[in-house]
Amino acid sequence: MFIVKRGTLHVIDEDTSTPTMTITDGATIGEMSVILIAGNQLGDRRTVSLLSEGYSDVYILNQDDVSAILMDYPSDRETLINNAREMLRSRNLLAENADGSSDDGPITMLSLEGQLNRLKYQIGELDKQLNNMCASFEHFSIDMKRRVTTVERIFSEHRNRIKNDCIKGKMLF
Repeated sequence: MFIVKRGTLHVIDEDTSTPTMTITDGATIGEMSVILIAGNQLGDRRTVSLLSEGYSDVYILNQDDVSAILMDYPSDRETLINNAREMLRSRNLLAENADGSSDDGPITMLSLEGQLNRLKYQIGELDKQLNNMCASFEHFSIDMKRRVTTVERIFSEHRNRIKNDCIKGKMLF
């Protein structure tokens, strides 16, 4: 998240390279990147480009800083999360189930430790999938080797006949 302390920034349309909006002192941009909202269709990726008009002084606030601060203020944390959900909902960027709940379960803001635990779990799941794919490939390759060996055996048993048929023009490729 970026907070403009002093200066002017222009939001740039990446397709036309023209300014679409101007941000001045006290404005913020990238608020959605400091919290993890289940169902956020943007994730935490960058969605705009900025261009400074002259010198600008900008503060940077990252997710770990916000998580550490809001651990001590759970009611403010809930307010912030609810406001973020409403902002996403108003922009049609919140994936919700038919009952109105987001599709990924509870809304959370993860600390660095929480993020590492989540990554550890995801790596474990990917490792299981990779092991399954390797085992499947091994079985498939054994079967293919068996088939190729069978074709080679049949060819060597009928080599002279195949050669004669090719010479006589009975066999076309």
